[in-house]
Amino acid sequence: MNGARKLFSFFSYFLFCFLDWFLFCHFFIFNPLSKYAIKGLVFLQIADTICFLKDLEIFQKNL
Repeated sequence: MNGARKLFSFFSYFLFCFLDWFLFCHFFIFNPLSKYAIKGLVFLQIADTICFLKDLEIFQKNL
């Protein structure tokens, strides 16, 4: 059960990061926002990617 929970957590983070990047690209290409909104989105994407990579590292150690 613990392994299934870790696997679900890994895939939920992956899906979250994918959706964030998809929204970022959609807004950047089709709906240009102000400079401040784009800077905020970039910061959010960097933070999400770092969290995802950290969780991936933890997940690989627990295999």
